[in-house]
Amino acid sequence: HQVCTSIFITKDWISYLTYTGDSNTIYGDDFRSNGRFTFQALVVFCKLANRTVSDSLAEFLLNMYISATVTPLELFQSQILTFIDQFNSSITNNFLRTLDLVR
Repeated sequence: HQVCTSIFITKDWISYLTYTGDSNTIYGDDFRSNGRFTFQALVVFCKLANRTVSDSLAEFLLNMYISATVTPLELFQSQILTFIDQFNSSITNNFLRTLDLVR
């Protein structure tokens, strides 16, 4: 996702949110008072999403398509689309399952 490759999940951004300058004071109505925690959580979600996709893709690539006969083109395309749909569903389910464990 674009957010997961943005500046908003970098250490520099999170450090900026915790920097108080010379005053060493961040007031409660200042976004930086709790913004750091929001972006740290975003970092965790991005890592979780990237790991889920990487693991699922590695598992998907281990699958082989074998047929005893030549598969007609339309059937082959239909089967491939089904495999892709199953792959996408499994990524979503794996992410949500892991997220439920964190809660």
